[in-house]
Amino acid sequence: MSEEYPHVSILVVNYNGKEHLGKFLESALNLSYPKNRYEIVIIDNGSSDGSVRHVREKCEEYITGKKYPLIKLIELDKNYGFAGGNNKGVKYCDGEYLALINNDTILDRDWLIELIKAALKYPNAVYGSKMLWYVNKNVIIYGGGKLLAWGAPMHMWLYKIDEDDYRTEPEKTFYVDGCGFLIPKKIFLEIGGFDESYFAYAEDYELSWKARLLGYEIYLVPTAKFNHKISATGGEFSPFHIYHLYRNHLRSIIKFTEFSTLIYMVPSYMLYGILNYLLIHLYNEKKPKLILYLLKAYIDVILDLPRLAKIRKEYQKKRKVKDKKFKEDGLIMSFKDSISETLDVIKRRKRLRG
Repeated sequence: MSEEYPHVSILVVNYNGKEHLGKFLESALNLSYPKNRYEIVIIDNGSSDGSVRHVREKCEEYITGKKYPLIKLIELDKNYGFAGGNNKGVKYCDGEYLALINNDTILDRDWLIELIKAALKYPNAVYGSKMLWYVNKNVIIYGGGKLLAWGAPMHMWLYKIDEDDYRTEPEKTFYVDGCGFLIPKKIFLEIGGFDESYFAYAEDYELSWKARLLGYEIYLVPTAKFNHKISATGGEFSPFHIYHLYRNHLRSIIKFTEFSTLIYMVPSYMLYGILNYLLIHLYNEKKPKLILYLLKAYIDVILDLPRLAKIRKEYQKKRKVKDKKFKEDGLIMSFKDSISETLDVIKRRKRLRG
């Protein structure tokens, strides 16, 4: 009976994540999916905290194949980031499908089987999971994703309560979160995987946009759940986080939007970054120096424009779906809806934090 299920490679990149790996592996080894139909491929990005030794000691029987699922532990020579680590890791994956997940997560027992059910029902697409908070385990962090009118991604159902989510069937969404999605290996390779120049943050946004331009659907599978610690490696609102996030989002807008969208979305997104800094990072978080990393992100994109222009030309020739279609389907939101959704998220965040 288990042979009816496709073989899946769960791919996880680790960098100095020893403290997270124990609980993650415990959940990954106890999934309801047939044990002989999935493998766990751990790509270690040159960790120095003893992560590799820890996994070898705790999971020897799975690494040697005495127990299933099989664990493959791959040691890279340095930190290639989330994008580079996953791209390099794919060549060690034997699965028909790739399930990408972070090391600071705890998987619901039915996480993988729910993703595969959606993949069998809606083939040749990309499938995202519902992300719940690690701290407040019933709070939704990602329940689908759309683009705001100014180009920033918006996690739908953000800060809502999972018990209030009535959805049971997969639904179309603009992007998947890079933590916890399923993709056929052939599609991952066809679209070129992640852009390794992104290194970290927004590479999921970029990969999803490429897939959508080439005509692939993207679904949110609300019954596939896991809990996530969020920014455990990079740090939320750290200089590293701010620089890579804003730089990479802006790169994607330049590469993938049609000209009629580009001319308003680029300045709108840059203004959004400044306002976000003033309202959150300066006023609320009291981190004035972060403006330097935001400005560095913008300057580096400007210096990179000749290269981005070449990539843009390539994707505009390949594209099978127009921006107009994304807007008509509500995947790129109107300015009115974007403002309304943003204000709602702010209110929910305040209520959550008391």
